[in-house]
Amino acid sequence: MNYRDLFLCLALLVSVSSCEIINPSEEIPAYISVKNPVVVLDEGTGFSTNVGLRNIWLYHGGELQGTYQFDPAVDTVGRVFPILNLDKYEFFIDPGIYETGQSAFQIPYPFWDRLTFRWEANPLDTLELTPEFHYIDPALYETPVDEHFEGGNIGMDPFATGLNSTEACSFVIDNNDVFQETGSGKVVFDATHRWFEVISSVPFITTAADNIFAEVTYKSNIPFTIGLIYQTSTTVNGVIVLSVNPSGNWNTVYVHMISEVRDILNTVGANTIFNLWLKADGENKDGYILFDDIRVIKEK
Repeated sequence: MNYRDLFLCLALLVSVSSCEIINPSEEIPAYISVKNPVVVLDEGTGFSTNVGLRNIWLYHGGELQGTYQFDPAVDTVGRVFPILNLDKYEFFIDPGIYETGQSAFQIPYPFWDRLTFRWEANPLDTLELTPEFHYIDPALYETPVDEHFEGGNIGMDPFATGLNSTEACSFVIDNNDVFQETGSGKVVFDATHRWFEVISSVPFITTAADNIFAEVTYKSNIPFTIGLIYQTSTTVNGVIVLSVNPSGNWNTVYVHMISEVRDILNTVGANTIFNLWLKADGENKDGYILFDDIRVIKEK
């Protein structure tokens, strides 16, 4: 073999070795298919829904695999995720929400329990999941406001314009259009009924350390606000936390109130009394708001 042939052989060898370094063999994944995740709202009846569940947080081997958005109106066929590192078998999924109704802020909901499972997968395997999530242990939280519009009574009282205005709307039980069970709360607006304003019948206290949300399920063609009324021995004030746009379908917003609560407690004091506050201005137009499953949920 002459030097020219030797040089060509060496060049070919280096070329093949370089290709193996630049393009190493890729790991073949397995797949997880997630369809129609739901949350059980009532353990007694088993009633579950995907309304309000907006994302899942998938962990694999103790590390976050990814956050995946779910929209019940769009993701009807589910989502499929590739899984690598198949020598790790432990998985868990945290269900999540739009924090305070804002799609830009996606978080795991702290009052829903995670789903944990073990899967020993081979390459190209597919695991199909229809996750059913539940609330965490009831011993870990309380619901000082818990209104379901059942039994003929409404645990919300007229307040301010809702109490004093001659254009105040009535808040009544409706049995024709409900989210679950047999009743919802209905407000009807027209040219002579403009104002709606109520607070929770039962006040509550909380601390700056306790995480707290309002859960409000609604259907409407009139916008409204969700906030807090806070009282001391001498004053009554209010803070709006979220302005809610109309929705022609039942929807649930999870309103994170911890920042407002901390600001109020730092300013007013630890003995402050709170009420959940709902308010709407129909602007003398024809319209409606339906409410169902209104809760304040907080850590114990």
